[in-house]
Amino acid sequence: MNRAVEINTPSADTTPWPYALSRRALLKWARDNVTFEPQPDDSIVGCFHFLGTTCSNMGHPIKLLFWFTLSPAHDGERTIVESRCRPAPDDTGCRRMCSALESPESFQVMLECYAPLTGKTLSEALAWNPDLNVAGCLCHRNSQNHKWWNAIQAVHYALSLRGAASYHG
Repeated sequence: MNRAVEINTPSADTTPWPYALSRRALLKWARDNVTFEPQPDDSIVGCFHFLGTTCSNMGHPIKLLFWFTLSPAHDGERTIVESRCRPAPDDTGCRRMCSALESPESFQVMLECYAPLTGKTLSEALAWNPDLNVAGCLCHRNSQNHKWWNAIQAVHYALSLRGAASYHG
């Protein structure tokens, strides 16, 4: 059962902001675009629902699901044991990206096989500093990195609103 996160708006906080994205954007995403499913073994399956547009072809909407399976907390930290990105079931824009038009099968394999954060702790993932391209598409590795980078920040922030690594649903 996926549940939308229940958000408690943080009060005025003087701690350093650990995210590259704005508090406003992350709060909105944590509230509207992140879901969690606690597992019986204390692991968590989190999903970031990315909404964007292709960078060419007249900007068709794209809907992606970035899934993260987080290990049970160990010494106050969770590890990303699995991650994947797939078009949402109702997405129609991914197949309109340039790379998908050129080679649909290899684009789909590339999209589903790239998992740059698997094996990292949440702290390591948050500190990940890849080459980024803010283009709306996922045709190139650096634009894929940008989407993964946004996804992990949103998931991490949503977890932090619930007590960081100790979230139990």
